[in-house]
Amino acid sequence: LATLQLQHDRLLLVRGQEVTSFYGHANVFGTSEIVDFRIGHPGVTASSVLAQARALGGLLTINHPARETGEKCTGCGWNAPNTDWSQVEALEVVNMFTVSGPTAGEPFWHARLNEGHRITGVGGSDDHGAATRAGSAVGTPTTVIHAAALSEAALLSGIRAGRVYIKVRGPEGPDIEFTAPVIRAAMGDVVKLQSAQQGVAFRVQAKRALGQRVEVIRNGAVVADAVPQPIASVDATVEFSINVGRGDWVRVNLRDTAGPTLLANPIYFR
Repeated sequence: LATLQLQHDRLLLVRGQEVTSFYGHANVFGTSEIVDFRIGHPGVTASSVLAQARALGGLLTINHPARETGEKCTGCGWNAPNTDWSQVEALEVVNMFTVSGPTAGEPFWHARLNEGHRITGVGGSDDHGAATRAGSAVGTPTTVIHAAALSEAALLSGIRAGRVYIKVRGPEGPDIEFTAPVIRAAMGDVVKLQSAQQGVAFRVQAKRALGQRVEVIRNGAVVADAVPQPIASVDATVEFSINVGRGDWVRVNLRDTAGPTLLANPIYFR
């Protein structure tokens, strides 16, 4: 990786590894040290894997947590005993072309958020070949990170901060900024409410999303008619206001007639 990096000044290569166990799969980014994957062996638990990754300065993201597990795909779904979700920093919400359905990550993610955890949703192609052939899944989906610099540390910091959205169909998909400008909050931020219930104004600045709809999600449920009209121009600003309470979280999806095109991370209210 270090040798290849010298040949590229605009493409950053990030260290990573897949941690594959009989109780689930994960990726660890930001370290070259081997993380012990043998969950179930003496002294090796989900907590020890998380702790080791964190001690090495790495970021662990659980892969395809809701997938079926068994002979077809050993340990693919995450069922590691006594997982401390408060220590999980990221979760794969979109895996390759699986965006919705019984094995999709979005409902699993929503359930953890509704338990009070703050976990950044990411996407992963799960492509094990990285071939240039037609049909390669590399880049589908694309995880977009708002980072202070093009560096490994800055990218991991952006994920930890929740400054992330997922382009479901690849890099040419739409882009957004999702904020609550009056209270100066953006994706990943935790807002302290002054009262038990409060009206909050949100803003979505969308690019290349003509004709798509903004789907507003509060605590895992779509807020009906929050944005009733489709996006009317290639680059557009959409604003809406809804009530939130302590413990709530709000995020948005973009979707067209074929389904979701983009998933944004939440703003949290405490």
